[in-house]
Amino acid sequence: MSQTLRDFIANREGEVKAQIKALNDELRELRAAKSAIDGGPSPVADRVPSGRMTHRDMIVAILDERPEGGTSDKVIEWVREKFDVDIPQASMSSQLSRAKSDDVLTLDPSTKVWRLSKHSAKENEPPLGGSETGESVTSSIHVEGSRSGLPSALFPDPTGPTRHG
Repeated sequence: MSQTLRDFIANREGEVKAQIKALNDELRELRAAKSAIDGGPSPVADRVPSGRMTHRDMIVAILDERPEGGTSDKVIEWVREKFDVDIPQASMSSQLSRAKSDDVLTLDPSTKVWRLSKHSAKENEPPLGGSETGESVTSSIHVEGSRSGLPSALFPDPTGPTRHG
């Protein structure tokens, strides 16, 4: 009896998934051993009964590997690729929201990108690449001060001192 290409692919996919599971199990054991050597707490996966990771553990692990973060759809995709687990969108939204209220994750509302709190951009820190518009910012105090007739020394130029020479 000959095997169809579809059957071969399905069988091979099952074999690869089994290999991934075995490698993930081994990776968890190695991390636990490393943690024991370093004297740190055991990894999150080992605290879950039966050695299984929770959806939240998977989400945190994925976002820890990707400091740039991702949308909830990307996180679902990454979890599927790494752990061979499908997290429904509703469950993902719930997990992300809870992790955000626990200050584990942050959400950039303008881009809908989720990140681990430790990877989030600090407030008052300019984004990588600087301003998108390339325009300089003019202080309203500087402009208002110059209109009031007050000495300009009280309202320094926000772009910095000008060098002549």
